[in-house]
Amino acid sequence: MTSLASILACLPILASTPRQDPGQAEGTPAADLGPLVLTVVEAGTGAPIPDAQVYEVIEAPLPRWGRFEHARNAFTDERGQVSFEGTKGGWFVVKAPGFGVRGELVGSPLRPIGLTREVPITVEVLDYLGRPIPLAHLGVAVGCGHTPDVLSTTTGPDGRATLRGVSPNDGIVDLYIVHPDLARNYYEEVPFELVREDGVARVYTEPGSKLEGQVLYPDGSPAVGLGVGIQQVHRGPWTTTDERGHFILFGMQPKPRDLWVQDPHGKMLAVFANSRAGCWRVLTISRSQPESKADYEPESLKVEGRAKGMITVQVAIRGGSPQEDVQVEVWNPQTGWCDRGRTDSDGEAILAVPAGSDIRVEVGGLGTPFEAQGLGLHRLEDGAALTLRAELPEPRVATLRLLGVRAKGSVAIHAADGAELALAGNAIAALEPNEAGHTVVVEDVTLPTGPWTVAMRPPSRSIATSEPVFPRSQRNTEDGIEFDFRPAQEN
Repeated sequence: MTSLASILACLPILASTPRQDPGQAEGTPAADLGPLVLTVVEAGTGAPIPDAQVYEVIEAPLPRWGRFEHARNAFTDERGQVSFEGTKGGWFVVKAPGFGVRGELVGSPLRPIGLTREVPITVEVLDYLGRPIPLAHLGVAVGCGHTPDVLSTTTGPDGRATLRGVSPNDGIVDLYIVHPDLARNYYEEVPFELVREDGVARVYTEPGSKLEGQVLYPDGSPAVGLGVGIQQVHRGPWTTTDERGHFILFGMQPKPRDLWVQDPHGKMLAVFANSRAGCWRVLTISRSQPESKADYEPESLKVEGRAKGMITVQVAIRGGSPQEDVQVEVWNPQTGWCDRGRTDSDGEAILAVPAGSDIRVEVGGLGTPFEAQGLGLHRLEDGAALTLRAELPEPRVATLRLLGVRAKGSVAIHAADGAELALAGNAIAALEPNEAGHTVVVEDVTLPTGPWTVAMRPPSRSIATSEPVFPRSQRNTEDGIEFDFRPAQEN
């Protein structure tokens, strides 16, 4: 994807004037560099396309989605041409009835812009177990993650929606899927290559959640119009604070992440460490621009260098021995600060927490074989220590026999909460790719205490293109459980 820095470095172009859209965004005055003529033609034939809309779209300092915003627009004449005067930089977005949308980087060579005929595509959005996701936003961007959706639609009760105005051309045309229950990590081309015989492209997604909160100034007034998001992710999750300073981030992954706060021009104002999805996060920022990175975190609630207490959690199997490698999570429900650890060979996890704050403690949960168990709300003073004990139900430990495993694929246990526990990664990687009917035996597997299933995925570059395969049959054996993934004809 093209970075903001590279966009700004491009040669300026001229902004449009004729037949402007009354809904367009108001632009700033620009230097007059003379007329610039763009020509829009049909790819392949070179025939001009009249009445095509050519929009000037400016990359925003923050990624954005959900609505189409542009600086200016104009329509091509009978020769397929449009003239621009003035410049703002960014992208040209070209739309015409019956053709696929196209993006052209400002500063590119002034060759004719070729459009190909549209190819409507029906996309079915499914979760990691193949269940349809209704009310998922499908947004199409040309350019990069800092340009707005040029097309969008929403899935129905069957998880399906049809995108129109797209085509499998050679430009940048990317699909983004946004939903409160899905992680925002699907960022790929419109999936024409996934269309099946029934005319539907199925896209598999991973579980996520949302994080809500408020950004305030030290006097308690709301910080309005600031960007809040995850810096490492190009398209999201990012959002903007409203008139109350409130924000909602869709697509948070389960693990704690740092939140970045930026002003409307993209300057970083603060970093808030260890934000937990599902919490209400209160962020307080300074009104002044930080002078150094050390100043970015005055309200981050990181424990280092602050008043703190120590919480020790001892975890054991009910009536049995200490349990190693169990997740322990501590968080502040008022601020959203969070930290995690895992028990050692003695069944202990020790975590430092902010002093003087109400802290929730939980063991097990997402990513572990154990269902989450709360250990209450606790407040520690500076230097205080607290020991908590938890007993977990004894899980079933079994040998799994997997029939019909595909080489270089993957097999995982999926718990009801979305956790994925990988199985036999090394064994599968060592299989001979040209042999069929592989059998893999995995010993001493700790099975989830709640509902779960097993799914196999064939080799693929991403979960989005990797359809889960569920066992055709399952049976208990003397030494464990057997899962049969073989097609019926192989039996």
